[in-house]
Amino acid sequence: MTTTKKNIIANYVGRTWSFLSVFIFVPFYLKLLGSEAYGIVSFFTVLLGMMAFADAGLTATLNREFARTDRTFSYKANLLTSIEVIYCFICLVVILFFWVLSPIITKNWLDVENIPVEDAVRYVKMIGVCIAFQLPCSLYQGGLLGLQKQVLTNSLQIVWSLFRSGFLLWPLYFFPTLDTYFGWTIGINVIYLLVLRNIVKKQVKTTEKTHFSKQILADVWRYAVGMMIMSMLSAVLMQADKLITSNVFALSEFGYYTLASTIAQAPLMIVTPIGIAILPKLTGLISGGKQKEMLYLFRKTNFIITVIASIVVLALIIYMPDILFLWTRNTELVASVTQVARILCLGSLFQALPLMPFYLGIANGHTKTNVLVGIFSILFLVPAIFLLIQILGIIGAGIPWLVMSFVTFFVLGYLIFKKFAPGYFHTWLLEDTLKPFFALLILSGLLYFITYKLPHNWYVLGYCAIFGVIGVIICALMFNRKFPEEKVFYRIRNLIKI
Repeated sequence: MTTTKKNIIANYVGRTWSFLSVFIFVPFYLKLLGSEAYGIVSFFTVLLGMMAFADAGLTATLNREFARTDRTFSYKANLLTSIEVIYCFICLVVILFFWVLSPIITKNWLDVENIPVEDAVRYVKMIGVCIAFQLPCSLYQGGLLGLQKQVLTNSLQIVWSLFRSGFLLWPLYFFPTLDTYFGWTIGINVIYLLVLRNIVKKQVKTTEKTHFSKQILADVWRYAVGMMIMSMLSAVLMQADKLITSNVFALSEFGYYTLASTIAQAPLMIVTPIGIAILPKLTGLISGGKQKEMLYLFRKTNFIITVIASIVVLALIIYMPDILFLWTRNTELVASVTQVARILCLGSLFQALPLMPFYLGIANGHTKTNVLVGIFSILFLVPAIFLLIQILGIIGAGIPWLVMSFVTFFVLGYLIFKKFAPGYFHTWLLEDTLKPFFALLILSGLLYFITYKLPHNWYVLGYCAIFGVIGVIICALMFNRKFPEEKVFYRIRNLIKI
């Protein structure tokens, strides 16, 4: 098995566990903490996503430089040391920011009803500490991913997630408070950070003494700044709806919306591991001048991402009420967020479909297009959410996200291909993306009419599985015609024999 395939499998296992852990543990958090307290946990998740810009593009820079084959281990070790110095300062600023502004954040943003204000202020301070120790973990993970140590990275992340989310239930059962939740999270984050740092240091260990290098930072600062702006824009785009709803609605209602948003992220969570695994390979092919091989890998990967994301989204849209109820056993939640969850799901699909053009730009060290698209998206998204929430309520938070994602899908793909693969836009759009999507859309419509009057509840999982299997077979036939040298069915047959 090639390194790339191992990395894809490892990323899938890691992301699958992350997604499943949410489904497994969130209902317990709701039961033990209550909906309002869980709203503060959701607020912590939003802030963690928003604070990704504080990374300053350093994680993406470390990932790219570690992936380059023309960089020595001495260079990589000095780059890591230099970035660590900057990161220490960033984390200190994050802690000070939340400790100083916690009363203002609590008073002007959180709509607390049953939680004392002084307790809410303390929780916001603890959130700052949690974020400060979790941000550097992403840095070291990025370094390991760049070195193509993705099996190791995901193994560590699964163990960390299990301790942070799963074993947390034990102390939370005896002491069901947010102090327990955040205290446990801080402790686990500190341990995970130290373990990650030790492993990455060993991976780039050299006989020379490492040092802070202004010259190395000068070499990468343009890319780092571009990635920082992209990270900031991405954080705003991904969290704007939740940040606004956390201010407009009560914490309990905001918690419900966050759950809908979480399930809607399924397509991105499932296909992003493929992009992450392919990015170092794309970067290597581009730096080696192998344009033909790069485009072949790009097209195959894009087709696979389209099929997987489409199957997941269409199944969720059809059976959203049943899936939400099976997950939470909360009829009030199902009635409140089913429609907005469907809208958010469709929006996430249009975020997943241009994933490979996005990574194509990154692999070429190009961030300008992604930044410009992100800026225009925010200029539309934020005021549109504010306006539609006033008119339509919580469902108004999802519609701008869908519209923005739909437009971005076409614009980003066109601009990236125009710059790095002229003439391939229509092939990507029609052959590698829309054709498999519409084939699956027709299949999902047939499935809906066939199962409409059949028993639901747990049976919907079987219906989804049938849809997935038939969809994969149909798309595998299409894939075989486009890429006959891959011999998909021949490999499946051999796998079954084994």
